[in-house]
Formats: sequence, C-alpha cells, structure tokens
Amino acid sequence: MEPYPDDLTHRLVKAASVELSTPPHALLRAMGEFWVKCTAAAGYGPLMEMAGSSLPEFLHNLDDLHARVGVNFPALLPPSFDAEDRDEGKMHLHYHSKRQGLAPMVVGLLEGLGDRFETPVDVEQLACRSEGADHDVFEVRYVSPPPPTEAGSDLP
Repeated sequence: MEPYPDDLTHRLVKAASVELSTPPHALLRAMGEFWVKCTAAAGYGPLMEMAGSSLPEFLHNLDDLHARVGVNFPALLPPSFDAEDRDEGKMHLHYHSKRQGLAPMVVGLLEGLGDRFETPVDVEQLACRSEGADHDVFEVRYVSPPPPTEAGSDLP
C-alpha cells in the first residue's frame, strides 16, 4: 500500500527468474494476471466494477480508474492508457509509463481482465518502448460473451 522503487520489482523478478528457471517476461505476465484477481479480492472489486461492465468499456476507463485510486494514494504515479477501437472485437491499447520494463505485466493484466469479464482475449504487442518506440502499443482481440436472453423469451 506504499510506493516502492522500481528497482525492487526488477530485482525481485530477476531473483524469482533464477530460482524458478522461468524467463522474467513470463513472471511479469503471471504477475499481471494475478494482480487483477488480487486487487478485486482485496476490496477493489466495487471500484473496478464502476470502471465498466465489459472489457472494452473497462479499457476505455482505465485512466479514470487510476484517478479514483489516486485520491487515496497521492504518491501513485500510474501509467496512462489510451484505448482505440479498431474493427469489431479489436482494440489498440496505448500504454504510456515512466516505468521501464513492465510491458509483459500489461499483457498479463489484459489476460486477467479477459478472465474477469469472461471474454477470451489474445494480446499482441505492436510497438515496444524497449525497442525504441516512444510508448508500448498492444492489439487486444476479444470475443465478447453473448448478451443474456430474457427469461420467458420465445427466441431459441
């Protein structure tokens, strides 16, 4: 519940990578997926629900969600996300952060959010800050669940 240096995260991931014989990017991805479940269980579920009832709506409201969290955590330096609708079932998510090396965690966060919204996702990184881009860009392909049918409806 307190800010900590990014170096601590990177050292923790490096040590875990050695100990578990798992690449750092795989650990960061797993951390992102777990983070979604952990924060919802830790009492942030209602706040997350206010950000949207579907994956696309939630992604469009990420910056608003971070602003709400920042009220309680003034030292929070959240990333900024810009969700850009593309074709049906496809978005580009632009990730801007002062923090380096956390793009794999964003992939895990997106996969965890897919689970949360019962929406299968496939995430591909299109632009990498670590490779010279000014920010990371992810293509998020998703299949939204069908809308619930009304009870007693004559529709099949």
